[in-house]
Amino acid sequence: MSNTVTNYVLPGLTSILMNTEDSGAKVRMFVNTRHQVHSITPHSHRFNLSCLVIKGWVENTIWVPCSSRMDEGDLFQRSTLEYCGKIGSYRRTEGVACHHRPNLLTHREGDLYHMAYDEIHSIVFSKGAKLLLIESAPECKSSVILEPIVDGKHLETMRVEDWMFKGDRG
Repeated sequence: MSNTVTNYVLPGLTSILMNTEDSGAKVRMFVNTRHQVHSITPHSHRFNLSCLVIKGWVENTIWVPCSSRMDEGDLFQRSTLEYCGKIGSYRRTEGVACHHRPNLLTHREGDLYHMAYDEIHSIVFSKGAKLLLIESAPECKSSVILEPIVDGKHLETMRVEDWMFKGDRG
């Protein structure tokens, strides 16, 4: 095991980097020690993911583009985040308004699931959840976030707080 980062976006979520070779792919273990009360802003990743739920469960919501009809989805501000070389450091570029609807998928102990780098998701971890993740080499230089637009106003839900990303940050 190499780098350990605590409060990885969420209070009580720890990320442990399991490999140190610079092969492009990374293997991580995520361990959640608390009931999740904070939400995660819908986001994509710069890499493909394969995830194995070792303990507990996760509710992984894939946010699917849809028409503008209110019964199908919600209005979001789609912005781009360029990774600046360390966890929690990003350069944001405001994008366009768009509609997305949630597709909730629950994965339990023993389940394996995959996500493409361009899929937008948010996730809820059970208390005691343990996940093994394999990240491919980066497929692109930036990721995407979705933040709500309510009453014509863009609400910035993507924040990096002082309590987040404590530890090696590697």
